[in-house]
Amino acid sequence: SEVCNISNGFAFKSEKYVNDNGGRVIRITNVQKGKIVDNDPKLYPFSELDKLEAYKIFEGDILMSLTGNVGRVGRFPKELLPAYINQRVCRVMPKNEKLDTNFLFHFLNSDVFENEAIKNSAGAAQLNLSTKWLGDFEIPLPNLANQQRIAAILDQADAIIQNNRAILQKYDALTQSLFLDMFGDPVKNEKRWEMKTLKDLGTSRLGKMLDGKKIIGNNLKPYLRN
Repeated sequence: SEVCNISNGFAFKSEKYVNDNGGRVIRITNVQKGKIVDNDPKLYPFSELDKLEAYKIFEGDILMSLTGNVGRVGRFPKELLPAYINQRVCRVMPKNEKLDTNFLFHFLNSDVFENEAIKNSAGAAQLNLSTKWLGDFEIPLPNLANQQRIAAILDQADAIIQNNRAILQKYDALTQSLFLDMFGDPVKNEKRWEMKTLKDLGTSRLGKMLDGKKIIGNNLKPYLRN
């Protein structure tokens, strides 16, 4: 709280949601690990939003989930504006230039912070994180130049990760395409392959030991050996 402004969302009434001509209501489900997603968008009439400017979201705002999967953060993208913060979502932004926004985002998006948020949440049915705890949480604060250098390195790492994920998705699609080309749909058996049951082709037995420890109950899994 010494370096950030932390603000809670508003309790929007779901019965007032509209299909068009409204601003997005950003809920817990929209805040995923490291990003904001636009799944099942909910719109609130613009006529009701004039008096709710305090909850208006701006491009690049860091939003955090406070209930359920607590401690997840995402930066808000321009293409989803106009939008407003729903209850149990909060905005966390630097108070001044002493704290770099990118550095803050990477710190809050780290597994270290998320695990601390989960550990310090309350609730049996679902976890709830308090903004009081969040405001008291201590973060490292190197000088601004070092913050920006660290954030730039992590930005580059994220770009590489996203690029690798895109490549893997392409290879996965190619693998599926090659499989279908070579074997056809295995359910429809378009190539009229001879069909056999697994027990006709091999034997199975249950494993009993793993690293010298006995596996019991639901941990027993069958393994096939040809």
